[in-house]
Amino acid sequence: MLRIWSGQSWVVLFKRPDDGCRQYGSCGPFGYCDMLTRVCRCLDGFEPADGFSANFSRGCVRKEALTCHGYHFSALPGMKVPDKFVYVRSRSFEECTAECERNCSCTAYAYANLSSIVTTGGPSRCLVWTGELVDLEKTGVLGGNLYLRLAGSPGHSQ
Repeated sequence: MLRIWSGQSWVVLFKRPDDGCRQYGSCGPFGYCDMLTRVCRCLDGFEPADGFSANFSRGCVRKEALTCHGYHFSALPGMKVPDKFVYVRSRSFEECTAECERNCSCTAYAYANLSSIVTTGGPSRCLVWTGELVDLEKTGVLGGNLYLRLAGSPGHSQ
């Protein structure tokens, strides 16, 4: 919003259109905001909790329950990482994957090799999530890979 002072009050010169789903958590748990279309969608393997594809107030729920065995990770490219993660220092990609595999409560992880960037805490970034994923955005080329834990084996229909 762009305002100017008119002597006694602020006058709105320009107001950006509503960003739709871009407000924090507006797509609910396991839902994401598609930045190209500005609409909420469910992550792969999930469906709207209310049963209606246009209502994301309660987010999304798994199509198939997750167990500690019989799962795989699905790579979701171009994602802005959600909040409420655990940062695990100095891990390789394989060690980051294993960190999530060891914890049955782990729902997703993200990894980045930051060796070309000056960082504190080591050249890699391993982020691990347990529980619900909130405030997800599919940004396209600006985002990274989020590895989502799903029930069944790869290619298993959900």
